[in-house]
Amino acid sequence: MLPSQKFLALFLIYSLSLVDLQQRPVLVAMAQPTVGIRDHAFRRHVDETLKYEGHGFEVSRTYGVTPLGQRFAFIVTKVAWYAVRLITESDRSNLNAASIVPLKEQMYSFRIVERHEFLRQLAADIYVRRRCAELEKGNYGKVYPTRFLAPPPDCVKNPAKYLKRGDHLRRYVLSGIGFHDGIYLGDGRVAHLSNGVSNNFSAKREASARIDSLSNFASNKSLYVVEHCIRRRRPSEIAEEAEEHCRVKLWHGEYDLSQQNCQHFAYMCAAGCERMSPANLALAKVANAMSLF
Repeated sequence: MLPSQKFLALFLIYSLSLVDLQQRPVLVAMAQPTVGIRDHAFRRHVDETLKYEGHGFEVSRTYGVTPLGQRFAFIVTKVAWYAVRLITESDRSNLNAASIVPLKEQMYSFRIVERHEFLRQLAADIYVRRRCAELEKGNYGKVYPTRFLAPPPDCVKNPAKYLKRGDHLRRYVLSGIGFHDGIYLGDGRVAHLSNGVSNNFSAKREASARIDSLSNFASNKSLYVVEHCIRRRRPSEIAEEAEEHCRVKLWHGEYDLSQQNCQHFAYMCAAGCERMSPANLALAKVANAMSLF
């Protein structure tokens, strides 16, 4: 074979290999299950979130969906050890992160719901498989990760623009020390635990679940949306339960600062558990000890 013929043969083989490489991703993509617009949006969200994380080589990425339709992803990375991060889908991209402290509760960071470290990849993989199975079956665990989102100042005047029925709302009281929580019902209405007359703590013993206007709930203070990063209930279920509690005047005359307050009411509706944020719980314990309420 002449040198020119040999060169031509090698060139043809190289060209055919390039064509094959260009076609392979198309064939692989065609073989994968159909991915919808929402899935693409969440995957872009995961990619964007990881840009803010200092991490090593990405080992694996596992996607899943909860019974409520919320997308989630477990990402395993490696430096000297294996780190597992959980990222969940948010439906509140129209709201900004609150510029207050705390920005989050029971989360690793504002963007990462969970982060765990393992010495071996096998242990990390076992953890991911177990947690994926739990979330896909609706076993959400006993941790309630939340982050605060801040609607614009005109939220009270234009609630339909920023709020959704079933939103867990929060405003600060006592110069930013304590919180007051409620559930947004739509049409400028909020369900919360109140006596309807005064915010004085001694008068709150006569409080009950009631429906109030958004402006009265806000009391000229900034509003925040408490986003539950692992959703346990649908917005319609949250609002309907809050409305039913208001109809029967739940906890009338049974208000207790550390056991049955506005946060217990809001979490019961939004997450199916009566709980209190660590900051408010500490404040309540101090107040009870000083017999202020």
